[in-house]
Order: sequence, then C-alpha cells, then structure tokens
Amino acid sequence: MQNFIVTETQQFLQALDPTAEKFTFQTFDDNSSRKDSALVVTLHGSLEQHVETLNRLNAKGAGVFVTVNSTNFKGRKAENIINYRALFVDNDNHLPQDYHLQPSAIVKTSGNKGHSYWFLREPSTKLEAFKPSQVRLIQRYNSDACIHDLPRVLRLPGFYHMKGDEPQLVKLIACDAALRYTTEEVTKALATPQSQQTTSTTTTLDGWLEKVKNAADGERNSTLNQAGYYVGQLITQGAVDEKVAKSQLTVAAMESGLDLEEVASTLPRAIDDGKASNPTSFSKSNTKKLLTILEDEYSHRLSWDVLQQKPRVDGELIDFPTVEMDITRKHDIHVDSSKLSSYMTALAKEQPFNPVVEYLEAVAAEVEPSPDIIDVLASDVLGLSDPLERVYLKRFLIAAVARAFEPGCKVDTLFILKGKQGTGKTTFFQELFGKEYFATVGETGNERDELLTLHQKWVLEYGEFENAASKKDVSAMKNFLSRQVDNFRAPYGSRAEDYPRRFVLCGTTNKDQFLFDETGNRRFWVANIPHSINLLWVKAHRAEVWSAAVALYKAGQQWWLTETEQALQESSTKTYEAKSIWFDIIDAWLQGGKACYGGERYKEGQPFLTKDVLLNAIGKPAGQWTSADERNVAKVLKALELEQKEMRVNGIKGRYWVGTPKLPEMQAVWVNTANDVCEDF
Repeated sequence: MQNFIVTETQQFLQALDPTAEKFTFQTFDDNSSRKDSALVVTLHGSLEQHVETLNRLNAKGAGVFVTVNSTNFKGRKAENIINYRALFVDNDNHLPQDYHLQPSAIVKTSGNKGHSYWFLREPSTKLEAFKPSQVRLIQRYNSDACIHDLPRVLRLPGFYHMKGDEPQLVKLIACDAALRYTTEEVTKALATPQSQQTTSTTTTLDGWLEKVKNAADGERNSTLNQAGYYVGQLITQGAVDEKVAKSQLTVAAMESGLDLEEVASTLPRAIDDGKASNPTSFSKSNTKKLLTILEDEYSHRLSWDVLQQKPRVDGELIDFPTVEMDITRKHDIHVDSSKLSSYMTALAKEQPFNPVVEYLEAVAAEVEPSPDIIDVLASDVLGLSDPLERVYLKRFLIAAVARAFEPGCKVDTLFILKGKQGTGKTTFFQELFGKEYFATVGETGNERDELLTLHQKWVLEYGEFENAASKKDVSAMKNFLSRQVDNFRAPYGSRAEDYPRRFVLCGTTNKDQFLFDETGNRRFWVANIPHSINLLWVKAHRAEVWSAAVALYKAGQQWWLTETEQALQESSTKTYEAKSIWFDIIDAWLQGGKACYGGERYKEGQPFLTKDVLLNAIGKPAGQWTSADERNVAKVLKALELEQKEMRVNGIKGRYWVGTPKLPEMQAVWVNTANDVCEDF
C-alpha cells in the first residue's frame, strides 16, 4: 500500500508549525490483537527524511502519528516538550457540527471521528497552561478525556488508519494556516454559554429531522449518518420509538435529495451503531466493555518500561485513579480498579521499551561519533597513562551498550577507578550514565529485596570496593558478577520470573591493596586516577561518548579482553592484591629461615604438607588451626607458584606441596613480622 496523499501530510505539518524543519513522528501497531513491537518506532526529523520509513511501517499495519507539540528531539516524554503550538480535541464519537471557535484544521480519522485543532500564533513556553486549556476543550466537546498531556501524538493525515477490516485514509478535511489564535482567545470563547454557541435541537428527534432535511449538497449522507447514530442512542433511552424514528428519518433524507437506496445503505447501520454505543444499552458486562475501551482508546498509547517494570501511558507513569475517573465520566460505567490495573499492564507489556536504548539510539542518530572522543576521555579527563587501562575504559563502555541492546549478554567483569578521595570517581559514573540510571549496591549485591532496584538501573557501583571484596564476601560477589539472569517477582508481576541483566557494574576505591582472592581477580579491571576528574567535560560531552560507544558496538567491537590483554591484566592486578599476613613468614621458612619455637626448618626440595607449614612456620600447634588457616596457607603457597600433588613420602600418603618457591612480581606491604606472629603461641 502506498501513501498517495503525502501533499496533505505536508500541508498539515506546514500549517501546524511553519518554522519547524523537524518533527517527532511515532508509529504503533494498529492491530490490537497482535501488537507487533517492531512497528513501535519513534523518529525525529523531517517528513522528507522519514516518509519512506513511515510508508513502509504504515503498509505493515502501523498507525502513523505526529507529536503535536514541539520536542527537543531526544525523546517523547513530558520533559522533552519545549513548547506547545496548538490546542486540540480528539472527537472519538463524531466530529462536531458546530464549534465555539472556527478550528485551524480538522482531520478525519475514520467514520465521522477525527481531530480538531486551533493553531497558536506563536508556540507557547508556558507549559503549565496547556493542560487546563485542554481540559476546558474536552468538557466543551465531550471529547476524549485523556487528551491533555504535553507529549500527545495524533494521527497524521495522508496515511492510513489500519484498525478494522479495511484501511481508511486519514484525511485533512479543513486547513487554514492563517487561522491562528492565542491560548487566551481559544479559552475565552469557551466562556460563552454552550446554548448560545450551538443549536440544542440535536438532542431531539425533531432537531435531527430538521438537520437532515436542510443538509447541504455533499453533506447529506454524512448528516444522515450522524442523525441515525444519535437517534439510535435516543431509541435505547426510550426517548423515541424505533419504527417511527426510522420512518421519519427516511422521509427527511429523501426530501433532502437522497434516494431510497442511499438511505437504506446508511440509516440502519448508523442507528445500530448508536444503539451499541449507548452506555445504558450495553449488553456486554462492564468488564468486557472496560477491556474494549482500553484496547480502542489506550492500547496505542501504552508502553512497558522494562527498567522500571511499570506501565506508561503517553510516556508517563500511569495515574490509575485519573484514568479510572476519565473512563467513568466519559463512558458512565463502574470501573473495577484491580481489573483496570491488570488490563492496562497486560496491554502495556505488548509494547516494551527501554529508555536507555531510546537514549542510545537518539544520540547515535543525532550526534556524529568522534573517532577519538573515548581516547580523550581516557587520557585527558581521567588521566589514564597505561594503554591497558584505556582499553578497560573502552571495553567497559561497549559492554554497557551491549547490555542495553542485548540484555543478559555475558559481562562478568567490573571496572574500578582507584584514586584519592575527592577526585570525583563516583560522580563520574553518575554524570556519564545519568543519575537516574545509577545506584550503589551493597557488599554482595545479591539480596533478594535489592534485585528490583538493581534492574531499574544501567550502572551499579561498588563504593569503597575493598569492603565488598573482603575475604568473607568474595565468593558471593564472584557469583553475583557472573550471573546473566536474575529471578524475582516484580511489582506488577503475579509470580517470580527470570529477568536478563541490562546493567553493568563498576567500583571505586582509594586503597592500594583491595583484592583478596587471586583466583578471581581476572574479573577486575583497575584504572588509576591521578588527579581530579573534569566532571564538567563529562557532562558536556556525554552524548558524544555514548554515540562513539554505540558506533563501536554496532561495528562489532568486543567488550571482553583478548588473550594478550588478559595476560597483561593478570600481571597488572597483582599490584592490588592484599597478600596474606603470613606471606613473608612462609616465604622466609621456605628459603631456609628460622622456624618458630619448637618447629623444624624446611629442607630445600623436600615435599611437605599444609600442616607442616602451620606447625613449623606459623607456630600453631595441632588442634588450634582452622580450615580457614589451611586455606590461607594454600593461597600463599599458590602465590609462590608451588603445586599440590597426591603422593607418598616416607610411607605417608597425602597431598604434598612440591616445586621451587618463586616470588611474585609485586610484593605487598606487611604489617607483622615472623617473630610477632610466633610470640603469640
């Protein structure tokens, strides 16, 4: 299907805002039973730039909308609206016959439904005046009670309305770009009593008979359709007899110039539609009607925030009491609050979105990626002199993008900034990722009540990382880092479900030695910060950094280290390993040094057991050491590159340590001497 009326689209947009070069377009799946998320697209730019995409999506079943008010082209939420340029109503029952003030434009969407616009002379930045003005128009025209939000989108003329069996072209039936008003002019005219503005005879059969008789050429059929619709409502209310009404309307229509065949094809269907629309005649239960209302009036406006795990309407978190009140007022039905919440939640989940993904896609489209911006961030802003540390930063940024676009992808590493207190390490992550997407985690991060909070963020920081990396917590933290999916019950969920991770982890510390488990330190990428971070630069260039990171991700750049880089990382990380206090003691004993009181010296090249070290080097008698002591000894011996083998020595079978001790490349700072330890026993 092609869009043959693109001139109407151009005419409408030019009239809406003659100075605008770009608009914010939106598409939604018009098929309420399908709700294809691939058809939910936000586009910023000119009509010429996006017309082919809009036509393609329209042909696939998407409705095409435009954000009526001006956006900053960074999103489609209330905070993205910079001014409003029109007041408008959504006449979802029928277009009015009379207006309190002549509209600047009228768009017919389907049947006799449509939108009426009053364009402003100058866009208004007094955003607080928009909703009250819209509410007054809603009350005046009994139009859709929800059409008072700043980021409202309405159907764009020239494209097809895809709901129903047959596509219907959305038509621009009136447009006068010169007809413009101020907000005050539009609302002041509403002060005139309605009875003085429009004829009140349309609430009676006689009034409609008169309108049908006097309908102008070209409007006779549509007038008869409206008359039949409203008389159908009068019939269900018991105000008129159906047979009498049909007969009199038929006569009136023929007097206007319609022939009997035209009347027969229009009137019965119009009356049936009117009867079905009357709340007092609805044969469906309120529950069924509520679902129908939500599908017809809200489904294309709903979305599911996968970070917050909450439903949104028009980009805003849903205020359920307000929706309940609007539906009750408009449709005169009792609304079950629990069903309203569950239905809107279910419909919203059919259109999931991630605000982080929207942000990344926006900066990628609007900001030209600079090839060296990440290098500038690494060297000039953070002061990273080591090439490996600059690699860490780049891979960390790509990993953050990957977790947004590929939830649950493998990211089991943690980027740590090490520097003096007050250098701005934590604030750096807040400014780079956005404060709303940043949080600090507990020591292990795996508490059940924290999981929801973690999944609502893009980056999570281990502040004072040395506390989280303490000996008693290290295994739990390693398990937490390696997990790709978490299982918990979200606020709007009926049961616990699996949620793939969309966040990455970082850490900050001002300690020199803070890693306690050499077997798991491959996960930690440490970068030294020599000076205060230029946070103003980070804030100013945030979009450029993420645009570059998205470009690297889409180019297929990896977010893990190569084998060569991993080897360098393992060597570099030894600098930060907090060695056991027993390291020097055991090393001295293995070098032939003095044993503790009552102990035996080590004979070079002789295999030995862990208990031999505890007895002879540490000075702990049998029965006083613990399994933790045994593990600490084993860590020291492994650090000295000894290995354990199952063997028999002097007839005694056991797991013996063998090999030649080798000092690691970096020595830690020790706080006790061998004599200090031995004197305790």
